Amino acid sequence: MSDMAKNLIVWLVIAVVLMSVFNSFGPGDNVDRQTSYTQFIKEVNQGQIREVKVERTGVITGVKRSGEREPYDANKINLAIEAASAGLDENITWVTQIASELELTLFDGITTQQLDEAVIQVALQNVKDDPAFDIVAARLLLKTIYKRVLGDYETAAELKELHRSHFAVNVKRGVDEGLLDPRLTQLFDLD
Repeated sequence: MSDMAKNLIVWLVIAVVLMSVFNSFGPGDNVDRQTSYTQFIKEVNQGQIREVKVERTGVITGVKRSGEREPYDANKINLAIEAASAGLDENITWVTQIASELELTLFDGITTQQLDEAVIQVALQNVKDDPAFDIVAARLLLKTIYKRVLGDYETAAELKELHRSHFAVNVKRGVDEGLLDPRLTQLFDLD
């Protein structure tokens, strides 16, 4: 065999080895990509998704308004979404969809405020698929505002009591800050 043929075979072997190395470390079929939950479900139903791999390392903790850290509790979020979608069609589907999409945005050390905003944003992103998500987002926003102004509550009765107990204080504060007419405290019995 001539020297040229030997060199050609050596270079061919080197090329085959390099191609196999590049193929094993290249992206191949396992391409990571982001897609909306709705699009994901469509692709699953059409058989376009062969495999889904979810990797979660570590525990995600949230930072409460008090500064205290606690592990993320998906059930709390699910219950809030369920309450916000009460009375609307396909309630459980929305809870699953919003909660699934929300988990993609979570990170360790997320604050309660960031979590509240993320849930609302996820609901708003789905309005294009179903306008009722707008109602869910509005209800979630209203609950967030109530929590910031009045404090935490679980039931409608607790919220009503918080309104009652904070009303006079907030009217007086509004008068003191020049936001409300002083006659409110003079003409009405707030207690």
